[in-house]
Amino acid sequence: MLVNAYTGLVVAKLLAVLVFAGGVGAALLARDAATRHVAVHRVASPALLATWVVGYLLLRRVSTPLSELWPLAGLVFSLIAMLALIQMTSRDRAGATSTVVTLACLAVVVAAMVLRPTWGAL
Repeated sequence: MLVNAYTGLVVAKLLAVLVFAGGVGAALLARDAATRHVAVHRVASPALLATWVVGYLLLRRVSTPLSELWPLAGLVFSLIAMLALIQMTSRDRAGATSTVVTLACLAVVVAAMVLRPTWGAL
């Protein structure tokens, strides 16, 4: 059975998101800064980059502009989540503020990807 390009991109995006979520979880649960550093910089960061690239390719495939509200929200809030994770790497343990910011931003990203709000709906 041949997989078409769209389905292949969706599977690639899902895998990248799962690896990113694993990196986030590992960073939040890490007991020391060195483990957190590895989880953020060697797992979550490359996975987020892959998520963005594959997401862009999916947008191109379905002719949705990158300037639409839901892709922009996904980019902005995933970047904020990543910055909170990076800030967390300089600490001995995950701070409550960084954890809440990371998880809240990721919840907004999931909501944007599922609900797909547009500028016209505002």
